[in-house]
Amino acid sequence: MTLTLGPGQSQSGVRLVVGPMGLSIQGKVTDEDGRPIGLASVRIPDNPQGFTQCFDTGEYMIANLESGVYDLQASWMGYALVVRKGVPAGSRNIDFVLSPLPNIKGKVVNARDSEPITEFEVCVARGKRSHESPTCKRIVDPNGEFAMSADPDKDILTFRAEGYLL
Repeated sequence: MTLTLGPGQSQSGVRLVVGPMGLSIQGKVTDEDGRPIGLASVRIPDNPQGFTQCFDTGEYMIANLESGVYDLQASWMGYALVVRKGVPAGSRNIDFVLSPLPNIKGKVVNARDSEPITEFEVCVARGKRSHESPTCKRIVDPNGEFAMSADPDKDILTFRAEGYLL
């Protein structure tokens, strides 16, 4: 049965039945200065439904979870990944504070003559098991120099330049 009401109309005697929506985990993602990180990712690893991006306010909610305990990961470009283990479904105020990654600086040169490669792309993959696509940046520098935010212990840098093999 369909019930349609127009502006100002009401109907009594209608019973609305809503099924269970499951539990959620909610919180906020900020930087070290307390500023919200909009569009940061919060995920439950190995759970395709356990992923969301923060609102501009840094707030997030992963909904429709079954009762249980979950591990969460929060991340954003240029910031170190933060993990929270053992978070019960239904939890509120599960906040993350992300710290900026250090800049990795370097120079791309031709292996044959050590001359700088002046146009190239550098990509950062967030660890070997990351589900995120690499972050890539096109560089045009007469000295072949670059700087990228990356974790030197976990991230993988790759370079591409026209006419060169990887």
